[in-house]
Amino acid sequence: MANTVVIGVEGDAALYMIDLDAKTVEPIEALGQDALLKANAIRSTGAPVINGINFAVKVAQAPALSAGHFDGH
Repeated sequence: MANTVVIGVEGDAALYMIDLDAKTVEPIEALGQDALLKANAIRSTGAPVINGINFAVKVAQAPALSAGHFDGH
């Protein structure tokens, strides 16, 4: 899992592990993992936690992204 990203989305308390090589997304438990637990606590205050990601954006619909249109809100 060299190409793995952990992501949390505003409005969803869960954290997800994305394995870019395997092209999978799985919910993960932050409990018992100090770094994830700390990051999850920080993100619960509304602050972003970014490490090693140089671009990320939440889009309303996948078709809008694939059509080349992008909702930056």
